[in-house]
Amino acid sequence: RAYLDGLQGNDLPVRLSWDQWLTIAAPYPATGFTQKEVTRRYVRNGYDWDIHGTLYRPEKDADPSLAFVFFHGGADSESVFDLTPDGRPGVARVLAGQGFTVLTISYPGHYPPGNRWRTPIAQRQPLYLLDRDLPIEETLDRNLKCTFNTILQGAGELASENLAGRDIITWGH
Repeated sequence: RAYLDGLQGNDLPVRLSWDQWLTIAAPYPATGFTQKEVTRRYVRNGYDWDIHGTLYRPEKDADPSLAFVFFHGGADSESVFDLTPDGRPGVARVLAGQGFTVLTISYPGHYPPGNRWRTPIAQRQPLYLLDRDLPIEETLDRNLKCTFNTILQGAGELASENLAGRDIITWGH
């Protein structure tokens, strides 16, 4: 927030070249952080659902009233925010290292055991419960019932459980 507080009116949008972008220093002092896996089981549309996330907690909060919640896109999972494909720290790590609490969330069914899919995308089915396999007929029915509201209910419960009392900035696909 402090970084943007001075910008008003004609200052927005800020236009930067790539070289200018690379010269911007981090706005807050670097801090260590921890990562913790978090899950929530909830009920919607006649089924139990599991939603999984990773909670990044800084050792020193830059703003203890604020937290970020990230949603992935497509066939991905929360891990897309941890590291970039070339191994650099992802946006969740960067923000946590700047002192912000971050919750990255995988949609129900998108978090595989050990966070590694062993089945190609075209052949995989979602894993809606993390502690047991489901019959294919049930999985196919759940595919129809895992609606936007199903996802948001789980995300809301997971965020409420882990980020209570904070203002939330949500970003995602």
